[in-house]
Amino acid sequence: MDLMAVTDFDPWDADKLQYNLARILPDGWFFAVDIATQQAVGTAMCLHNYSGHTPFTGDVGWVACHPAHRGHGLGYSLTAHVTNRFRRAGYTHIQLGTEYYRLPAIKTYLKLGYLPRLYCPDMYPMWEAICARLGWPFTPATWIQA
Repeated sequence: MDLMAVTDFDPWDADKLQYNLARILPDGWFFAVDIATQQAVGTAMCLHNYSGHTPFTGDVGWVACHPAHRGHGLGYSLTAHVTNRFRRAGYTHIQLGTEYYRLPAIKTYLKLGYLPRLYCPDMYPMWEAICARLGWPFTPATWIQA
């Protein structure tokens, strides 16, 4: 909770922690630790999310890095660990969500092979702008259409 307190996510409390703990896969909570201080400086979770569509849907949850440790690939590494854990567990659908303005996070997820889900026509111009800002190809024909 100390790490989450220094990020720009909604405030974490005991209830939010308990809700997420109940959904974490075994061996599915990952941390990056600063060796010098022994403090957690990054985290990510494998969260089970039975959506009713498939019994094996997982959410990449709460990828966060301490502001002093951003820009060093921790988010990439943590998200890759979560993705691999889901695959080892047999999950067939892995999803994540983030806000449109978290451009470094979006670029990380795109690099790892995650695809935008275009669930309404308004998504196209938003994603075109995001891709332009990231220098990423805008290829909606290859993305998930909802």
